Amino acid sequence: MRLKHRPARWANWPQSVHCSPARVVRPAHEHEIVHIVRQAVADGLTLRVAGAGHSFAPLVCTDGVLLDITRLEGCVGIDTAAGTATFWAGTPVRDVNRILAADGLALATMGTSRSSTIAGAVITGTHGNCTNAAVMAQHLTAFRLITACGEILDCSPHSNPDIFGTGRISLGALGVVTQVTLRCVPAFALHTARMCHSLSGFSTLADSILDQASYASAWWYPDSEHVVLEQAQPVRKLLRKPVSKDIAGDVVLWAAVTAGRIQPRYTRLARRPPSGYRSRTLPNSAALTVSQRIPFHALEYAIPIGELTTVLHTFRAMLQEEATGMPWPIEIRFSRRDDLPLSLAESRDTAYLNIVVDPRRRDMSHVLWLAERVLADLDGRPHLAKLHSLDTDEIARCYPAVEQLDQLRRTIDPSRVFSNPYLERILGW
Repeated sequence: MRLKHRPARWANWPQSVHCSPARVVRPAHEHEIVHIVRQAVADGLTLRVAGAGHSFAPLVCTDGVLLDITRLEGCVGIDTAAGTATFWAGTPVRDVNRILAADGLALATMGTSRSSTIAGAVITGTHGNCTNAAVMAQHLTAFRLITACGEILDCSPHSNPDIFGTGRISLGALGVVTQVTLRCVPAFALHTARMCHSLSGFSTLADSILDQASYASAWWYPDSEHVVLEQAQPVRKLLRKPVSKDIAGDVVLWAAVTAGRIQPRYTRLARRPPSGYRSRTLPNSAALTVSQRIPFHALEYAIPIGELTTVLHTFRAMLQEEATGMPWPIEIRFSRRDDLPLSLAESRDTAYLNIVVDPRRRDMSHVLWLAERVLADLDGRPHLAKLHSLDTDEIARCYPAVEQLDQLRRTIDPSRVFSNPYLERILGW
């Protein structure tokens, strides 16, 4: 069997995480992956799986085998009667959306990036701004897993239910996910309404946002008195014409990023100013995702929604000076509680705060850690595929279900084939 080996060097999308694996392979078929896993075990090497590289944490770094999943792509099948669709793991989210739209279907929620691979987005706990079921893994009905012994397991509520129950958000710690089956909904568009609020006005709205809209996001600079809130409701009006809403925003963002690299205080001058009321109707994939052409570093925490006002006012006092150099606003999203192990919203109504900085601005990296200190103290949970500084004990306090994942991986991967230093830091062992 011939497998394509690439030069043993890998970096994530923003070029902030690097590793030098013993080898990098790009299989296009599932049977090749079985061979690769078995060969890695025979050679005494660890193995990690990389997709589009949109994790900011060193989640896939290894000095063993790095398996690039991006050639394992395409639709396995769509069950219109069941309302489900199965995709190979390396299929980009943009292709998932296109394939489903052709069959009159859609994902109810998705992350921001169109480039992410579908399995990578699901198993890292990616969420969108859907207020009822934001986390993509909530819509997972089955997945296929290749274990350290090269066995292919079909996992669902009826087949290997223990692995399915705990492994929907597994961070790649259990094996190589090769297929995912997702629950879909009839294709829809989103009617969005965007409004600029005062910080105090937004604070009074925060607790009721979950009841007001099916989708909601807000954007705020800590040195500003204004918060932009966008709420959306699905409509059955199908828009066939492609929509590109990113270009103008990218130009403004590029200007702000570039200005900040020249002189931090210039960043604020180049930002897009808050605007008044605006409404429009977009295809769901255009409304929920963006192209993300400009690299960044991101830290994201999920907090109990009742703590949001405290966080905003603390950030306002603490980050006001630093925020003049932030080209990206803090993004705030919302969702109801779920019962999914390792979900950011497990057991509590949640507000997510995503804080972004320019990776080339070393003077701004401390903003992330200042923010983390506040968020962690308010019972915040870090997004485990993004930047954070928490260790095993701190993660266990944030995520009670992390012990279930650790016990499961000890059972099905006792030799730690799928481990790396980052997983050992957050899961232990």
